[in-house]
Amino acid sequence: MSTIDWQDTVELKPREYFLESFCLRNNLSYKEIRKNQGTLAFIEKRALESLHDFLSHDTQREHGGVLVGESFYDPIENRYFAVIRTAIPALESEGSSVHLQFTSDTWKFISGLIEDEFPTLTIIGWYHSHPGLGVFMSATDRATQKAFYNHPWNLAVVVDPIAQKTGWFYGSDCETLDYHDVYAYTEPLSTEPIIPSPAVEISPLEDEYRQRYHFKNLRWLLPFGILIGPILVGVWYFSRNRI
Repeated sequence: MSTIDWQDTVELKPREYFLESFCLRNNLSYKEIRKNQGTLAFIEKRALESLHDFLSHDTQREHGGVLVGESFYDPIENRYFAVIRTAIPALESEGSSVHLQFTSDTWKFISGLIEDEFPTLTIIGWYHSHPGLGVFMSATDRATQKAFYNHPWNLAVVVDPIAQKTGWFYGSDCETLDYHDVYAYTEPLSTEPIIPSPAVEISPLEDEYRQRYHFKNLRWLLPFGILIGPILVGVWYFSRNRI
């Protein structure tokens, strides 16, 4: 439904990062998450709430904005996942019930905010509303996605604030992200990169498990050592005296 005059934006290629390590550092269930196939989306809960609040403040016309964060590629699982840190609204946009346009002032505001507040992040997707029209990507929306956000890690969010429904899409073909492919959390997620080494045969999670719990598993030897130690010393002492 949207016809948007987009400005070309600089996109950063995904960094290599283990999804397993990402989950471990952020108290997420890697075992459950890895069951889901394809692209995954993680979003700061405050960003998600801000996105919905903005799109709900005026249901007479379409509104939108951009998704700002980081994208990653797991070379072991051969999959992408995106982390959304903030959702920046297009405050100076123009539109109607079926039209949305980002003006030059819109892009000036967005670019300036990213440069000042989020210099290490980049635009990885966009979002907009379909008030009362349902959740879908129209032909124009798909053309916009294909032209500007056509990578597997690029996201699009469509919200019908009247019906209170939300849809997530990714890639050039606007494939649907199921609800269990999107994870919202209260605290920002740690994204310190870990570059995998081809020489490492065990996973980081398994390695950390071994380091953390291996000694713990041997603690049962401690009471046994305390008990048997004096006995062995006594046997040695008396044996020596007899000789």
